[in-house]
Amino acid sequence: MTTTRVPGVAAEVIAVRPGPPLTGTVTVDGSKNAALPLVAAAADLGCPVRLSNIPANTDVQTMLALVQESGWHVAKPVGKPTTAVVLPTDNQLALPHLPQAARIRARRRSHPHLYGEQGALW
Repeated sequence: MTTTRVPGVAAEVIAVRPGPPLTGTVTVDGSKNAALPLVAAAADLGCPVRLSNIPANTDVQTMLALVQESGWHVAKPVGKPTTAVVLPTDNQLALPHLPQAARIRARRRSHPHLYGEQGALW
């Protein structure tokens, strides 16, 4: 890619010329708004679910804690900080601390499994 200055134009112009095809891979950081509904869905399935590339931000960690408080087991494999495994247990009738769910900054439909039966949080 080359940058070309055109006389009389204040901005730079970027000229894109064809070259060899792009190759390789890029790892994209996980999206919080994509991870939250996946965590809720994993808890709803009733079978072991492995989630990879989940971001380690406060909202996702809060969601994982709420799932665990609700009776599921959440495991974090050693050496894989962006992976969580949601496992069903026999005591899945516990109620999570719902005010904690209200602090999750996401679309309201991201975590209906945790507050649907308890009424809307907002």
